[in-house]
Amino acid sequence: MVGDLIALLCRVWLTEQGVGKYLKRWGLSFQRPDKRAIEQDPEAVRAWREETWPAIRAKAQEEGAEVLFADQTGVRSDQVSGRTWAPRGETPTVRRTGNRFSVNAMSAISPRGRMWFTVYWDRSRPRCSATSSTA
Repeated sequence: MVGDLIALLCRVWLTEQGVGKYLKRWGLSFQRPDKRAIEQDPEAVRAWREETWPAIRAKAQEEGAEVLFADQTGVRSDQVSGRTWAPRGETPTVRRTGNRFSVNAMSAISPRGRMWFTVYWDRSRPRCSATSSTA
């Protein structure tokens, strides 16, 4: 895209490597961008960090409790998670078994780095569970 813009504005055509060399010379590096929600409210983030979180931490300390940040995810065996090249207009096909399964995982981590997780192979009960303590 940068090379196309240079060609459009300056009528100079550079190779992809040439564009990369110029960008590097100008102090830029190729990076994966950080993702932030466009709905994020900087004032709400500030208030949470400076007011809400210290209050939660103080209450947990007062009660002898540990605060955990938790998340869960699920993966299905028929999930399409990648991309590949194919001739234009010809959708690529991936051959696979019709037998499907899913795996769900739940994990939690403390501010001190203690981590818990569990993995569910079906909806009824955990199959694997572990605790890791680095604190």
